[in-house]
Amino acid sequence: MTEQTKDNITNQIKLYSKYITSDESRFVMAKEIIDRLFISSYFKFEEMTNFVKNELTSIFSLSEEQTQIILKQFEEKYQMINDKLKIAKLKLILEETPIYEVDELHCFNLIEVKKIVRYIINNNLIASKQILQDFVINDLSTHFKLDEENKKEIMEELNDDKS
Repeated sequence: MTEQTKDNITNQIKLYSKYITSDESRFVMAKEIIDRLFISSYFKFEEMTNFVKNELTSIFSLSEEQTQIILKQFEEKYQMINDKLKIAKLKLILEETPIYEVDELHCFNLIEVKKIVRYIINNNLIASKQILQDFVINDLSTHFKLDEENKKEIMEELNDDKS
């Protein structure tokens, strides 16, 4: 993002802030602005956190606690979106991943799922435990046609690693 664009955004926010008088309204408006900037992808992660800490806190006279709340909510949204994007990429890869259909070889599907889960965990690809569990049970286990016993085994491994 150019400095000109950043200045334009800051000036627009300053203009809006003049019409907001109560502390609660300033806090709500600051959260709304961050949500809109996040959706529009104007800022990278580090730029957004700096913008909140420096510009937004100053413009809206936010307390330290309010600033921390906004930053925490932004970080959670950012992480969730990244997790979902990684899941989407993994699903595309799964479409091209063969499975063992023959009954004698079907047990190798569990081994493949364990390898994939281990890779995801070791590389910390998905931060949210819930999103990871949903992916493993709903997508990975379904793709590899795991039975309930195998799903249970995978979930136990997930719970042991990510607790």
